[in-house]
Amino acid sequence: MPWLFEHDLLHTPAKEIVAKRFPPIDLRALSAEGPAMSNKQELLDLQFIDARHKLLDLAAFLDRIDRHPGGEDFRITAMKNALPILWSDQPDRARAILEAFSDQSAGLPQTAPFQGAFGAPPISDL
Repeated sequence: MPWLFEHDLLHTPAKEIVAKRFPPIDLRALSAEGPAMSNKQELLDLQFIDARHKLLDLAAFLDRIDRHPGGEDFRITAMKNALPILWSDQPDRARAILEAFSDQSAGLPQTAPFQGAFGAPPISDL
């Protein structure tokens, strides 16, 4: 992709500048899962390093948690409970993990302890 220089900005209409920097995307080549892949090998070639990085990042996070003092936290417990889903052969693992981190309680609290979210249900709800 060619870089735009100051002289390009002075003599080129904005629409052409945007077209140079951001070429159009062929939406027909995309699916709900991202770019269409013809086989597993292409998908591995494209996304393996990114997935490997995320797995190493999770391992490093858990190592950091283990090195610090303090008791067990419900969020780490929820994460450890969700890990077997990752290794299973069941379809829709992402959905199952998201549901494992979701609050399944039926009642709504009358007050909130703070504005925000924990990202996992408290241990009493597990």
